[in-house]
Amino acid sequence: MNAAGKIEALGRFFDDLEVDESIDLGEATFSDADIMAFAHVGGDFYEVHTNDKAARTLGFERRIAHGLLIVARVDAMKMRCSWRLQAVATLSLKWDYKQAVLSGDRIVATMRVKSKRETKRPDRGIVVLAIDVFNQRGECVHTGETTTMMIRNHTA
Repeated sequence: MNAAGKIEALGRFFDDLEVDESIDLGEATFSDADIMAFAHVGGDFYEVHTNDKAARTLGFERRIAHGLLIVARVDAMKMRCSWRLQAVATLSLKWDYKQAVLSGDRIVATMRVKSKRETKRPDRGIVVLAIDVFNQRGECVHTGETTTMMIRNHTA
């Protein structure tokens, strides 16, 4: 923040985004170590996530990543993308798990501005971002929407 109290930041503000504008968020690969680390953080040691043999008995080739691990990684990709969103807070998240992400899978994600609206506060706006996640075979594995409060830059 500068002496006048105005936020000085590089990146995209609410007013910089256009409805239907989209961006590639990049990619991530999930290893056994990633899945186990997430199990330790979240406390979810269900065997489909921690044991390849148990996962095979449930019809998977090998252990699967926690759905929330994918959501967390994609949310980080959203905030690290070249748009450098000037967000205040995530207000809601609506997410569908279409199919499992296996250990060793690589995902890519895309994000589109679905809608935006002003708020009562002149320095804030609300954006709904639609996100699609695909595996290395081009199959949609997750899809969702995040509603995000963003900083406005309409006085710049």
